Amino acid sequence: MQATAPATESTGFADEIQRIGNEAVQEAQDNLRRQGIPLCFERNGRIYYEMPDGQIQTENPYPALLRARGLGDLP
Repeated sequence: MQATAPATESTGFADEIQRIGNEAVQEAQDNLRRQGIPLCFERNGRIYYEMPDGQIQTENPYPALLRARGLGDLP
């Protein structure tokens, strides 16, 4: 029978994976902000959009954004 890793070792691994994931999310968010693309997130079952200027809204900005960029409407 194999011995299991001590809790501190597995906790350290989980912490490292979470740190890497957090850094990746932060990098993606920064990239979207630089491009002027709104961020989308959910809290308590409700969808919110963070606009490039930092404003938070519940109205989906993507259809207007696509039209403004001459890309048509969402399917």
